[in-house]
Amino acid sequence: MGKSREVTHAPAWSDWQPLAGVPPLTSDVLAEILDGGQAFRWHRAPDGTWLGVWSDCVARLRLASDERLEWSAPAPIAPRAAAALPEYFATTGDFGALADLLPWRSDTHLACCLAEFRGLRILRQPFGETLLGFLCSATKQIVQIKQMLALLASRHGDEITPGFHALPTWPQLAAIPEATLRTCLRSFSPHILAGSRKRKDCLMPTRRRVSARCRVSAKKSPTACCSSAWASSRRFRSTCGF
Repeated sequence: MGKSREVTHAPAWSDWQPLAGVPPLTSDVLAEILDGGQAFRWHRAPDGTWLGVWSDCVARLRLASDERLEWSAPAPIAPRAAAALPEYFATTGDFGALADLLPWRSDTHLACCLAEFRGLRILRQPFGETLLGFLCSATKQIVQIKQMLALLASRHGDEITPGFHALPTWPQLAAIPEATLRTCLRSFSPHILAGSRKRKDCLMPTRRRVSARCRVSAKKSPTACCSSAWASSRRFRSTCGF
């Protein structure tokens, strides 16, 4: 499968603005956040900036000289991106305090990883997009998942702004014949997705049940929940020797 980039022409972009609430980051940590296996619609340009799509938003990101995160968006939807970015980056969460709950004091590998990836955070992605990415991920590498989601968006998603498309919603997916899905997906992913989209009415209740279980688990063992989130990072696992 070849590259499936959605951009057909360069839109007019808003000025670069700081994203408050995110601590200074190195380029490696930013790459791990955006392209380490939790999100699949971000692409790094040769100049080091990142271009990404989520929900009904499009944005570019870059690190300023002081390692603070800055953003820009297509001018017509810049107000929407400005409102969505703090939620997407969970700027109200104290990830430093969560990381401190981990047993790094007695685990030298973990201490090394936390020092290596200072500022690593979990993106607060739309639930439907997270689930869709998960269903496409079986036996796939990150680049393949990105290609599949790009095809689904460009062929079956609504246009956000010229050149950029949202991922299809679950009702939209339910209306797509499985044979058509196979032109976007590989291996047995179309079969899994075809079954899941028919049960779309159960997805949101499932989310509530999972969230409730997570809250209960967090109360019992916040360290375990935080450990699970941090361990989901691809390069974090590699550094730790997992």
